[in-house]
Parts: sequence; C-alpha cells; structure tokens
Amino acid sequence: GGWLGDMNDNFKTLKEVQTENKKLKEQVNDLITENNNLQEDKYELERLQALYKLDQNYAEYEKVGAHVIGKDSGNWFSTFTIDKGSKDGIEKNMNVIAGTGLVGIVTETGPTWSKVRAIIDDSSNVSAMVLSTSDRCIVEGDLSLMSDGKIRFEQMENNDNTINVGEQIVTSYISDKYLQGILIGYVSEVNVDSNNLTRSGYITPAVDFKNLQEVLVIHLLQKISKGAGNMKKNKIKRFIVMVVILFISYLLQCTVFQKLTLASIKPNLLLIITASIGFMRGSKEGMFLGFFS
Repeated sequence: GGWLGDMNDNFKTLKEVQTENKKLKEQVNDLITENNNLQEDKYELERLQALYKLDQNYAEYEKVGAHVIGKDSGNWFSTFTIDKGSKDGIEKNMNVIAGTGLVGIVTETGPTWSKVRAIIDDSSNVSAMVLSTSDRCIVEGDLSLMSDGKIRFEQMENNDNTINVGEQIVTSYISDKYLQGILIGYVSEVNVDSNNLTRSGYITPAVDFKNLQEVLVIHLLQKISKGAGNMKKNKIKRFIVMVVILFISYLLQCTVFQKLTLASIKPNLLLIITASIGFMRGSKEGMFLGFFS
C-alpha cells in the first residue's frame, strides 16, 4: 500500500508542477507582451517628440500630422501613402517633413489619403543651397546611392567659397515647389568637376528613409503654387488678348484706316496700339520689352 501511495503522491506532485509551470509560462508571455507594448509606446513617444521638435523648428508654417499607411516595394520609402488627404486640406505640391528635415512632396491626393514622392526617388530634383554661403545646387534622387546612406548634389558653382564636410544643405530661395530653408542634409563629400566650373558631391540626408512612420505636411506651398499658376495663366490670357487686338488692328488698318486722312497723314493704328500697350506694360522696361514681358 505504501508503494501505491507514494506513486499517487508523486503523480499529484507532477500535476501540480505542470499546472504551476503552465501558469508561469502564461505570466512570462504576459510580461513579454507587456514589455513589447511598453517598448512600442516608448519608440512611438520618441518619434512623436522628434516630430514635435521638428514642428517647433518650422513653427512659422501651418502643418498637418499624418501616418504612413503604404509604400512601394523595396527597402526605402521613396514613394509612399499617408492617411491624410483633401478633406484635411492636403493638396498637390505641399512639402512633407520628418526626422529633422525634408522628406519630399505630395504628388497626388484623394479624400482621405495622399501620395508622397521622397527626395531620394530617382525622379526627384530639388533646388538647394549651402546654408552658410548660399551657393546653389541641385539635389538629385538616386536610390542606388541609398545603400551607402547618401544622395547626390550637382551644378554648384566652383567659386572662392569653401564648402566643408558637415555643411548644411537646405532648400533654396528660387525653388518653385519647395519652401526656402528646409534642411535636406549634410555635406559628406565635395569634388570639383572636370570642367573646373562646377562642383558636385554627396549629402547625408536628414531623414531616415528606411523607417518612416509619421510625417508632417506643410500647408503653405499650395498658396505659392496657386499664385504662380495664376500668374502664368494671366500672362497667357494677356498674350492672347494682345494678339487678337493686333490682328483686328491690322484688319482695320488695311481697310477702314486706308481711307482716312488726318492733316494729310494716314494714321497707323497698328503702330499706335503697339506703342500704347508697350508703354502701359512698363515704362522702366522699355516699350517693346514691356509689351512682350
């Protein structure tokens, strides 16, 4: 009876150990899950703190925060989709920032989403300048360089200004799509081109294009873009109106004004209208320069 009792006791002890072991495993799993959640919250807080700091660095601009919800294939966020669109005031050509600087530009919008092309994309070209000297250059996207963590700049004038490694490259004042002064990255290499007239080199981007989760979209560019677009349209309209007026003037000159004489002089309507429009377009620019500008 003693032997059977011992066996029974051992069996009960084994069951208790197994039950306790199962509980401990469940507790360990719960602790692992809780730890992962805490780590995720920590990383999210760090990213949001970085975004807040970035927001303060460009406090003069109104911005909208957005989450990245999709991207094209590949390791890099060269083109991607965010969860804010036209309902949030997002429009094409608005600048997008993250990390400590420029990410890219909005290329397409829907009601609740927008597509962004990053400055590292092969089709991207950004008018830029050296912050300390204002020397201008073009920053070109090239995904093949991203494995080395750099992007290329070209067409910088080879003048007396010394450009050192670590210099900040920012968006220039002549860009028609990017706001001035947004950090692109830091010079990592500068070379004089074979023509001895220009310099080119490489930049370390200010943004981690391998890990993008949240971005800020700047609202201001839409107003600049619209203004530039309206100016172009108005110039085209003025040109068409002027051509029509000159054509009508030519027809009148060849018909009605051929029969008119004022003080023995036949008035030249075409010349009168051309000169008048020229003077009205700008006396400082000169008659014909004012007319054709």
